[in-house]
Amino acid sequence: MNIIYRINILITILCLAACTDGKERKTGEGKHIGNLYVSGAQPAAGDEIRLRYQDNPRDTSRTETTVNYIVGKKIYASDIDMTTDSLGVMKGQIRIPDTAQAISFNFRKHGIYDNNRKRGYILPVYDKNGTYVPGAAAAIASYVTLYGERYGIRMEADSVIALLEADLRNYPRLKSTYMVTYARLLAEKDRKAGTDYAMKQVQAYQNKESLDYQDYDNLYRLYALLNIGKEQLDSLRTLIMDKFPSSQLSLFKYKSRFFKASSIAGKLAILNELDSMHVRDEDTRDYMVMQIAESYAREGNWTKFMEYGSMVRNKLSQAQLYNSNAWTLANTGKDLERSAGLSRKSIAIIKEDEMTLASRPGYLSRKQYAHELEVNRANFMDTYAYILYRKGDIRRALDVQEQVVAMYTGQEQNAHHIQYLMETGDFVRAREFSEKYIEEQQAGDQIRTYLEEAYRKTENTDKGYERYLAGIEARARKHGMKEFRYHMTEENAPDFSLMDMEGNTVSLKSMKGKIVILDFWATWCGPCKESFPGMEKAVAHYRDNSDVVFLFVNTFEAEKNRKERAEAFIAQHRYPFRVLYDTGKKNGATATSYGVTGIPTKIVIGPRGKIRFRMVGYDGDIARMMEEIGYAVDILEKQKSKAS
Repeated sequence: MNIIYRINILITILCLAACTDGKERKTGEGKHIGNLYVSGAQPAAGDEIRLRYQDNPRDTSRTETTVNYIVGKKIYASDIDMTTDSLGVMKGQIRIPDTAQAISFNFRKHGIYDNNRKRGYILPVYDKNGTYVPGAAAAIASYVTLYGERYGIRMEADSVIALLEADLRNYPRLKSTYMVTYARLLAEKDRKAGTDYAMKQVQAYQNKESLDYQDYDNLYRLYALLNIGKEQLDSLRTLIMDKFPSSQLSLFKYKSRFFKASSIAGKLAILNELDSMHVRDEDTRDYMVMQIAESYAREGNWTKFMEYGSMVRNKLSQAQLYNSNAWTLANTGKDLERSAGLSRKSIAIIKEDEMTLASRPGYLSRKQYAHELEVNRANFMDTYAYILYRKGDIRRALDVQEQVVAMYTGQEQNAHHIQYLMETGDFVRAREFSEKYIEEQQAGDQIRTYLEEAYRKTENTDKGYERYLAGIEARARKHGMKEFRYHMTEENAPDFSLMDMEGNTVSLKSMKGKIVILDFWATWCGPCKESFPGMEKAVAHYRDNSDVVFLFVNTFEAEKNRKERAEAFIAQHRYPFRVLYDTGKKNGATATSYGVTGIPTKIVIGPRGKIRFRMVGYDGDIARMMEEIGYAVDILEKQKSKAS
């Protein structure tokens, strides 16, 4: 049986497994899950599991392979060393640790996870009797809820609730860990059912003779879920902080006071108080220490800056602190020697961390964290090259920058590379690398300006430049289109029927055969509004194409005057957008049905009514956003033309 061929089958198997006491575990059977084969039908702690994986044998690009061992609400990532045979089949094996309650296999290529049609590659861990280990179902539910978006995994709310219910029913001791999560998810589905459950747990706590910190923490969160009232909530929080002064909830008090403190002395007093309470939270302490160091840097007190900078325990954070201040000093052009010293220190710290991986978080594998460190080291070396450039040492700056672009290429790093090549008079290589960066779509306007000058220097004329650049841009578009295709998906697009600003009803069914671009936005969303000038250009570009439809879905705005606010904003900027109003809970039912968890999100629906592309967020690059919309439309129009 294919355990995760459908999410509902997973729930059925997990529930049935609880009824298999006394039956011997199936150790010799394997199973297929999407593109993956695993040798153990019911993997258990200590088992060696053999894996075979194959997606597209014609695409020989490197696949990143990792496994997440799921323990409660946490994950511990590990690399899977796999070899590829002549047929393109990847083979490897893992050993399941004793603490794992579930496992999730991850395969990423071209920066995109194979999510097995949103189902993921998730397996519960079993005991020797063929029963899933206590907490496996709840761990899977938590994993999908907390990490699903990262890996492109989705599970219906009913399925997540069912998984939690299975473990809460079979293993009552897990209630304190998961009751708040269960109450919240239940309330999102059915407000009355969720609040009834939450109230029942509150009453149980009230009848309990003594409460530990976990009990109080759950009670506080249940009060918040029930909207019990600010005064009562504040009273409970004060009680918890008095009874448990070194608790995580007490940490909120210190964070709030630290944020409000305007002087270094005030911040130091709070840090010292926190230390005296022995609150163990390195992230919070590092944040406070870094803020104090930054304050000293602004005052020009570099001795104190270094003193507090040295207290930062997370090595990556410490290196970032030194690098950011090195960059600030370099931009002013003052104290370049100090700037260079800070930059060298940041690079040295990163190199040391690359040797030990001491600051690796559990959710990243060793290779993933090593890659993150390498990208940071490239950025820090980019800073150092810039400092050398500001000091007039162009040759050394170029040497360092060429190490940077060998590790990592981004628009800013590439622009510095071309700049240093130009200033050393190496116009041939400046032209060569400019072409490369443009074709790989890692170039901004500055590199195109450099390319024009390099062309003039090497050709001794401007003649033919426009045709030459057009050829490069055409290759860049071909490359971009190829890369963008990897982001294609094929999911059912939920139908909707929403009102527009004129009171007309607009449904997806009425758009059959068209390419529909849904832009989910809100008036409170800064990036949404920042993207609108670019979206206005996109709408204008396709104005005469009746087969392309743009719909701007105003969502996640629960205020009573949301329509007035939306209409005023659109009118103020004279945007020619067709705005629809989302409905349902928090006016976000349509967005939720499309899996939208953050805005802006653009969903491109093809002529056959399938979701083909998702574009999440906005980074300020209007040209790139329009380019991606153009890729999506071109790809779908060509597919439609071939099908007709």
